[in-house]
Amino acid sequence: MLFNDELAGTRELLERVGQSGRLLNHAVVHPNDPRELDEMERWRDAYHPSGWKVYTLGHTSRDGWIDGWMLDDEDSGVPFLERCRDLDVRLVCAHKGISFLAPTGSPRDIGPVAAAFTDIDFLVYHSAYEIPDGENAEEGPYSDDTADVGTNRLVTTLRASIPGCGWRPTAGATRARPRPRRPRPGDRARPSRGKLSGYPCPEFLRSATPPDANGTSAP
Repeated sequence: MLFNDELAGTRELLERVGQSGRLLNHAVVHPNDPRELDEMERWRDAYHPSGWKVYTLGHTSRDGWIDGWMLDDEDSGVPFLERCRDLDVRLVCAHKGISFLAPTGSPRDIGPVAAAFTDIDFLVYHSAYEIPDGENAEEGPYSDDTADVGTNRLVTTLRASIPGCGWRPTAGATRARPRPRRPRPGDRARPSRGKLSGYPCPEFLRSATPPDANGTSAP
């Protein structure tokens, strides 16, 4: 894992070589450490992040393991989101899923905070997908019976919190192929791509034009 100065330095190096502005960097924040909330303004000014990366699972530190948290926690998540708004860097990239089913790896907080902070964009890394083990099969298409499994949890929280937010079943999630074929790279991700294809992403990510330190698109 790269530290925030290394993330920014990598982007700056690529810009000097290619001068394209195509590489974005975020700054990693642990909101359950109040000292890091205080550092966010300095990180914004020094590293010009396009957004903030958070790991709600918890993290290691010099003092040992720090327990996880959620984006809608009143003592950590909400103050962090208010700080994002105050600093006008309004993209939050949250690691959700691939958590060995840790409670704070769940995306159940994404819907409520997306509804409460409509001026902030949320990018959910891994889409809350959980790697199946010997007892749990692949999650498959979305259904009421599997609404609390893997990526389906993300669909569930968005549907519950943001009526009409754009989810719809798609061919990629539900269609059965008429004949077998050789497996291809990315096949395991196909159901998740289909289920989530109805949700928009921030416009600057489509254009690969990073915002400046104030959150506006660079020329």
